[in-house]
Amino acid sequence: AVAASLTGWVPELGVLLDENRKGTLRIEVSADLTHPTDWGALGYFSGKQAGLGIPVFDGARRPSQDEAKQLCAALATSGGVTMAHIAGVTPEARTLDDAFHNDVPDEYLTFDNDTLAEMYQVLRNHTADEIDTVILGCPHASIREMAEIAHLLEGNKVADGVRLWIDTARGTKGNADAMGFTRIIEEAGGQIICDSCPTNIRIPAKRIVTHGFKQAHYARGMLGAELIVAKTEPCVRAAIAGAGKRDVLDPSYPFDRRWDTDAYEAALDAVQIELVRLQAWVKDTGARVAIIFEGRDAAGKGGTIRRFREVLNPRVARVVALPKPSDREQTQWYFQRYVSH
Repeated sequence: AVAASLTGWVPELGVLLDENRKGTLRIEVSADLTHPTDWGALGYFSGKQAGLGIPVFDGARRPSQDEAKQLCAALATSGGVTMAHIAGVTPEARTLDDAFHNDVPDEYLTFDNDTLAEMYQVLRNHTADEIDTVILGCPHASIREMAEIAHLLEGNKVADGVRLWIDTARGTKGNADAMGFTRIIEEAGGQIICDSCPTNIRIPAKRIVTHGFKQAHYARGMLGAELIVAKTEPCVRAAIAGAGKRDVLDPSYPFDRRWDTDAYEAALDAVQIELVRLQAWVKDTGARVAIIFEGRDAAGKGGTIRRFREVLNPRVARVVALPKPSDREQTQWYFQRYVSH
């Protein structure tokens, strides 16, 4: 890449040639991928299976930037994958036929919820309860991830004997400084490393909790540490006072028990009835009610709004998607731009 940038030329070989961009492994994805670490699990599974080939994912939705980052990092960790296709998502794979250059294989691998659960166990080799290190940001944490980590840490302290490392790029660190995330993380006892990671600089660790399959893979070999792979929230909770390995390993964490399906549906029915009653009251009284959903990209706003609207009359309950506030709106009362709707 450096030579190409200096000369303006690239070698005519490998995936720079169209004929070498054809998919070699078909993977049918039916697992519920709800977190970037889930996409890392998909990547780690697929990299092992594809080796130096080009996997094609069929059935997967469009990933967010953080999800795609974990997917691609894991693909190149467990295997030597240089590129991948997602049917219906990536530019060269409008269809499965496109991805395979009209030669779709009949045989395929399946990545379902059982496989997803198994992948979280693949790199776990813990032998005791005490956790001494939590590493987040491999690949480097985005500003969205820095915000999430800061939110989870705010008002808490990293437990004695535990080190929390967050890896990010220097530019992202500058943005985190300006937005107050760095202060929250450091006040809680976390440490931010720029343009490197604890594994690269060989920071001693016995038992690590991380949200990155890439981090877990290399830490086992380079540090000789025991590993637990978990999603971001349980990783942070493992770092703060009162959390331990058992919290992270418990599949029901952070809840004491799984909600019975019948009880859940009964409670949901009751809430939906109240929503319909609220709608009738709004119609009868002429009242105006604004329910505001805010959150980062891929936080689940759209799904939540759909659940709210399932039992409501669209003539009464409308959805308005507002863009980023204008310069003028940023100087106004917070709710003012919602009034006209």
